[in-house]
Amino acid sequence: MSATAPARWSGSKRPTKKSRKAKPPPDGGKCCERPGRSTETPTNLVVILEEHVLRRPIGSPEAQVKQLEHLLSAGSADHVEVLIMPTTHGPHAGHSGGFVLYEMPEPYQHVAHVETVAGSLYVEESAVSHLQELWEDLVRGALPKPESAALIKSILEEKAG
Repeated sequence: MSATAPARWSGSKRPTKKSRKAKPPPDGGKCCERPGRSTETPTNLVVILEEHVLRRPIGSPEAQVKQLEHLLSAGSADHVEVLIMPTTHGPHAGHSGGFVLYEMPEPYQHVAHVETVAGSLYVEESAVSHLQELWEDLVRGALPKPESAALIKSILEEKAG
């Protein structure tokens, strides 16, 4: 929906992107199994999306419906929050662009990733503190999780209509 949505990851695991499917090892992956993996605490993810990106007609109506259904499904997980910044909120700190805050476990420092037209930028300490303040401002302006889900569902019903 929006590649520049502010987001926050926190937890003991760092998020990764899979750019391609890896071939399983010859033993079927048993060498890579980690005991207790299913009981690990999942990484928390909070994403704030602008209401207008949910309404913007990009792709086919069917694709838009599937995207909204996916947001509802993903946002229903306990460790995921999909929050919506309502259009009625007006100007806010997120208009300058998207960023991702990575809250790392001790002893590591928190890190932020900022996408700009000039490329990616990773920042630490003082700049992260500034982005954390922006984040808190955005969270205060966004709808809470239940209201965000209700708004997504409402827009989904309009588009599926």
